Amino acid sequence: MVFPCVAESLLEIRRPLRWLFLAWGGTFCILSNMCLSTGPALASERSEIFRHSRSSAVLLVSVDKVTNSLTFGTGFFISGEGHILTNAHVLPDPSTLLVYIPEQGVFLNATRVIVDQDADLAVLHLSSVRGRALPLSSVLAEEGTEALAAGYPRVIDTLQMGLTLHATVKPVNISGWAMGRSRTQGRIIPFLESSGVIHSGTSGGPLVDAANGQVLGMVVHSVPYVGQATDRQGSMIGSVLLRADMSYAIPATRIRQWLVDHQVPHASPDSLAESSVSSGPRSLMSTEDPHRLGMSLFLTGHLVQTIGDTVKSGTDFLELAVQHYQKARELLPGETVIARNLALSYRTLHRYQEALTIYEGMLQTSPADLAVMNGAAQTSAFLRHEHKAMELYRRVLGHDSCSLDALNGLGYLYLQNLEYTKAIQTFQQAVKCVPSSAYAAYYLGESMARSGLVEEAHDSWEQSLNRVTIRTVQEKEFFHRMQERTLGLPALLSHASSISKVNIRQVQ
Repeated sequence: MVFPCVAESLLEIRRPLRWLFLAWGGTFCILSNMCLSTGPALASERSEIFRHSRSSAVLLVSVDKVTNSLTFGTGFFISGEGHILTNAHVLPDPSTLLVYIPEQGVFLNATRVIVDQDADLAVLHLSSVRGRALPLSSVLAEEGTEALAAGYPRVIDTLQMGLTLHATVKPVNISGWAMGRSRTQGRIIPFLESSGVIHSGTSGGPLVDAANGQVLGMVVHSVPYVGQATDRQGSMIGSVLLRADMSYAIPATRIRQWLVDHQVPHASPDSLAESSVSSGPRSLMSTEDPHRLGMSLFLTGHLVQTIGDTVKSGTDFLELAVQHYQKARELLPGETVIARNLALSYRTLHRYQEALTIYEGMLQTSPADLAVMNGAAQTSAFLRHEHKAMELYRRVLGHDSCSLDALNGLGYLYLQNLEYTKAIQTFQQAVKCVPSSAYAAYYLGESMARSGLVEEAHDSWEQSLNRVTIRTVQEKEFFHRMQERTLGLPALLSHASSISKVNIRQVQ
């Protein structure tokens, strides 16, 4: 009798377990369906954070004015009004700063709002640019947090491979905290440590929380080490500098306080939700759009060309720019700005016939484009097609009597051909239109001196010294020449005995 009772008891126990299993099973099914339904949404949100992090990062290129050495770093927008945060150490002084913003262009007019060498923090401002700001987190990052490092590592390698310039987003993990010292005063300050290889060039870039899109910190150091290179037999053949999987960042909480102390506007943590950035997955086809690809190639070429123009003996950069422009022009043959910059690069590289071919093609479709006419005239002059160049310059002046490029170019050709009266008249018009032009002022006096009007030339140079503007090395050279001419009349004729040809380059 015992066994039936036991059997009944087990049956009764088994029923609630069965129902409990069914209940858990139902819950499991519901949770599974929820996970399946929210999975694409979460993936889409994560993709949007990737895109937002990448599009907010900008490339900073500093060209040392003394050594012409290049420094590459990253910055990112912290406000929608054009404020960019970066490291102070990527902005050496004195230097010429180039700011490359994806899909917008290259900017040379960034204002250095604050450069704090001790904190290694700096803020730039571009008044004409509206960026996609990243909000700074108001809480400390926890260990194990998944993050994204956005920046521009190994720029030169990327460009030399013929690839278009782009920001890189790399997953990393927050591995802890470390105490260190400030750059100049040696104050003890905290740093955020991350694991994951981050290459040089990412300095100044954001570490973004992969879950909510808020900035956890700004990359400041990546740990290098020297590795040993061996041959197939294991014998050492040399050493190579590598990057460990450890990097350090300035915490967002420190940055926020620093920005508040210096009254710099910046995005709040809840501003990401208010962003006008489009949500949802982007079609892969959009990256294959010919216009998008063509403009990406053009902007990359424009950056490289700007670097080449800034660095002395930048022929390699200009050749690289030409390659990008040529590819861009194949995709977008009707884009005037691409053709114009390609022609300018050809001229700088002394490939005048190729430049003239482009200008002539542009004139067929845009016969009234004064900039193209000036470019064609200057290039024709370099090829010693002087009559053609003069004709083009006169056409420009027929539309704009104060075109400085046309006046200077035409006046110089008159001077070369010993037509001193016409040269004087042309340069007088140039000085009247643009009194600050050092080129026009110098060659006006030169034309007078060559025609025998020595005293008039002396007076003209002396008056010009008070009104010319010196912005470039070339203008400084003309200013010094005028100073030399005004030292004394006896030396004037001997100084004016020859003409040193100077390239009048059209600024695009």
